[in-house]
Amino acid sequence: MSIRRFVDNEALEHPEGGARETKAWFQQNAGRIREQVLGMVTIVPQTAYEQMSRMDAEKLFGIPAGTFSNIDAALHWLDERVIAPRSLAFDRDAIRNRLVRA
Repeated sequence: MSIRRFVDNEALEHPEGGARETKAWFQQNAGRIREQVLGMVTIVPQTAYEQMSRMDAEKLFGIPAGTFSNIDAALHWLDERVIAPRSLAFDRDAIRNRLVRA
């Protein structure tokens, strides 16, 4: 499982050429991600949500993936789509507390 949280818009900025390199890396490693990651959540500032939600990580990697502007919504989705169907343990409060402190 992957949980990425970007706390501000600056964290989403790429250096020149960085977006192209990141996209190439994702494409080259999509198979490994599909094999090793159960689901992916990206949490972004509200101001970046519309733009970031256009990236279809679910289509790219073939795993459950979602973009959210709210930690609680992201964790709820993760529980419903990834954790509960596999009957995995999930300490939502501990994960939420860790994300809030970041």
